[in-house]
Amino acid sequence: MALNVALDEATNVALPVPADTASGDVVVIGNQSALVLVDRSEWTEGEATVKFDGAFYADVTVAVSVGDTIYRHGSAGAYDYNKTSSGGTKVGFAISEVPSGGGQIMVKLGVVA
Repeated sequence: MALNVALDEATNVALPVPADTASGDVVVIGNQSALVLVDRSEWTEGEATVKFDGAFYADVTVAVSVGDTIYRHGSAGAYDYNKTSSGGTKVGFAISEVPSGGGQIMVKLGVVA
């Protein structure tokens, strides 16, 4: 057995996140998107627990197809999600679809670089 295993599953980890980051926000750490599970707290030196695997729900106002790249726009606690890359941060890809007019989709977390 390997003696240098630090965490068997590093899927939920407390890491530094930007100010005003809230539970439900999606952050990018390195080249990996992560869902914030708890609000950033000053008493933990600006950290929050984030989840690196799975998918999250996002509301969109445009039609989305499975496989579309999804981008985050806006600021912590008030993000918008859509397919527009200009000015956005890539956070994953759609694993559900919504017709024209928008609605709620599931977005797969993962490598975004």
